[in-house]
Amino acid sequence: MAPGSYPKEYLVQLVDNQTLLGRIVISKTSKKFMVELDLVLAEGQKIYKHIDLFFSCSDEEEVLSEAIFKLKTYFEKNQQSDK
Repeated sequence: MAPGSYPKEYLVQLVDNQTLLGRIVISKTSKKFMVELDLVLAEGQKIYKHIDLFFSCSDEEEVLSEAIFKLKTYFEKNQQSDK
């Protein structure tokens, strides 16, 4: 992928879960970044659950950090409700 080309996809390994991955897809509009958060199956990467879609004016690094935080918060919240 060329530097600055979009969309960019990041897969995040989840703690204590080997069947799911967090997927972050960052796209760029003319002035903002659009971020899509999903849980995907580790094998085949099919969408298991759509978590969030948000827009941000921050730079790409800040957007990625915000997306990881939202993914972590969502996963921890749902881990606690399963117990």
